[in-house]
Amino acid sequence: MQDQRPKTREHIYQVKSLLTDVVSELVVRAKSHDQSKLESPEREIFDEYTPKLKETTYGSDEYKGYLKEMKVALDHHYANNRHHPEYFTPLVAHLNVINETFAMNLIDIIEMLCDWKAATMRHDDGDILKSIEINQKRFGYSDELKAIMLNTVEAFDWNTRTTGGGMMEFDEIRLECPWCVWYSAADDYLCEATNDPCTEPNCAPLFWRRTPPEEEEG
Repeated sequence: MQDQRPKTREHIYQVKSLLTDVVSELVVRAKSHDQSKLESPEREIFDEYTPKLKETTYGSDEYKGYLKEMKVALDHHYANNRHHPEYFTPLVAHLNVINETFAMNLIDIIEMLCDWKAATMRHDDGDILKSIEINQKRFGYSDELKAIMLNTVEAFDWNTRTTGGGMMEFDEIRLECPWCVWYSAADDYLCEATNDPCTEPNCAPLFWRRTPPEEEEG
């Protein structure tokens, strides 16, 4: 009987590498999220309306009224941030899809759900479960996608969390390569041993770590 462990290890590395693609993109999204709100034409309008929105109930007539008054900022924001379904509105007909959420990918959906949860923390009566229900009517996504969102909320205990979790500083993250076993900085992927990119053909940073293991053992 042939030992299949080498093929299994190869499969494990391949899955880790693909997961790293996802993790890397999520890190990019975490760094770039809502940066457009910090500049004109969004900044001035959000400066005025963010305190007003905080005191409204999500989805209420008052809330919708404020959104209409924020049209200039929101149009710019939606056009530059693909975690909003509205980003895909101009593409719906071209892509021949039912609605905007059918044009989104999983990374978009994850960032969108995180955005919704964070938004509930800014409302006096924010509720992520209600937001998911309201947004199903607003955006027309399926019961299956709604169930996935609700399952995610439960998995991370977001229904009871009213504050953000601990922030991981990206410059503290180290990536472990299972092929060459060296650690590289999150931003440049340079090998800490040689300060050069890894030359291993199958090398990919696959594990997120705060510190190398030798610093954890003590």
